[in-house]
Amino acid sequence: MPKNFKDLSEREILALAISLEEEDIRTYGDLAEAMGENYPGTARMFAAMSEEENGHRHRLLDLYRTKFGVPGRDRQRAPHGPSSGGISC
Repeated sequence: MPKNFKDLSEREILALAISLEEEDIRTYGDLAEAMGENYPGTARMFAAMSEEENGHRHRLLDLYRTKFGVPGRDRQRAPHGPSSGGISC
């Protein structure tokens, strides 16, 4: 059964925020690639938006690491924390 947002821990909220940033990075990157040939100006805008989201992701990852350590290492990893695959910077 899914949790209500109000019932999420701080760790789970940060993990969710990181995941959402990663999704935005992929979405904007896909749009930039799809529009590149016919709409290069729009493609550049989406590529810039993807980079901006990546900056948000890095800041959230830094906050997560500061508060909870690196996922996969011995510091009470949350069951819903960011995956080690999503941690590469």
